[in-house]
Amino acid sequence: MKILIAPNSFKECASSVEVAEIIHSVLYQNGFTDLLKLPLSDGGDGFLEICKAKFDLDTSYWKVENITHDAITSVPVGITKDWSTSYFEVADIIGMKIVPVSKRNPCMLNTSPIGELLLQLEEKSRNKLKKAVLGIGGTATSDLGLGLCTKFGLKLFDKNDVQMDVQPQNYYKVNRIVLPRKVAIDIEAIIDVEIPLIGNSGCNKIFASQKGASADEILALEAGAKKILYLLKKDHGLDFYKVKIGAGGGLLLGLSLLGNVGIKHSTTFLTKDLGINNFIAESDLVITGEGAFDKQSFLKKAAGIVVAEAFKKGKKVVLMVGKNFVSFDAFKDNPPIILELMEHYSTKEASISNFRNGIGILTKLLVNEINEVKAS
Repeated sequence: MKILIAPNSFKECASSVEVAEIIHSVLYQNGFTDLLKLPLSDGGDGFLEICKAKFDLDTSYWKVENITHDAITSVPVGITKDWSTSYFEVADIIGMKIVPVSKRNPCMLNTSPIGELLLQLEEKSRNKLKKAVLGIGGTATSDLGLGLCTKFGLKLFDKNDVQMDVQPQNYYKVNRIVLPRKVAIDIEAIIDVEIPLIGNSGCNKIFASQKGASADEILALEAGAKKILYLLKKDHGLDFYKVKIGAGGGLLLGLSLLGNVGIKHSTTFLTKDLGINNFIAESDLVITGEGAFDKQSFLKKAAGIVVAEAFKKGKKVVLMVGKNFVSFDAFKDNPPIILELMEHYSTKEASISNFRNGIGILTKLLVNEINEVKAS
């Protein structure tokens, strides 16, 4: 039996590389040897590790102010041997995984550390760096990317022409926007979802609650985003109303103000850059998963892409997750094997702190199920 091990990261818990290694180790110890590890990322947690392995990158560390502006943090950046292209993971700088629960407030946090890193890459790249590839996902921000633009000259002013802090809680009061200068390097963004900036299917209504916003704060974020879009169109002729650039709390809007941004959806990254389709086609069993598998997983997120592609090819799927929220009634002829950490732990926190043991338990259960099928 040829088994493909292709998990996504378990958010705030374990990278896809760690999860794949645990599954591989347990399967190998139980006599399964035809195994292929292909840890995944849809632009969020684990993106840089995947790119380092795939593109043979060297890692360097760049210092920027952290997202809560109370310390300096060291950010890993992968750079090609010829120094022409850099790769970094937005979640390493402004991600949920690095913001303490007590400080998660998308009304106050912004993306300025991303701008600081881009500025350094532009200034200190030995005049060779031509491109920066950003994995966008898992952010703690909802600032439309305006924070990162402050490093390139963006300013916001109120009705009295007083300059304002670039925080989403202030956006509804903005009366004038000074646009940033263009950045001197190309930018490519790998995104996990295609959603607009505003509206019921926009970034605030869909994701802000996960980032710590209350119902009232979500309404405030939405009102502020509408004001920014209105001013960009009225004063600068830039229409972002219907463009689906809501990934990462709208970070793509800010990047777009810095220049032309190449947007690559996670489906393309996984199928073309990582070649996941070919590996699925060659496998008998496909193991994937993530922390919470829900309807958002099928919005071009890695685990959802793998499940969909495996079903298309008639492959048996194992979904190894913290918790599953999706019904697979439509796949009664070939239902996935669903293994959940939350069936073995009483709380989410316990499953996170014991994830290594938990993934091992789920893999052993899978071994038992495969052996039972063989015996029958």
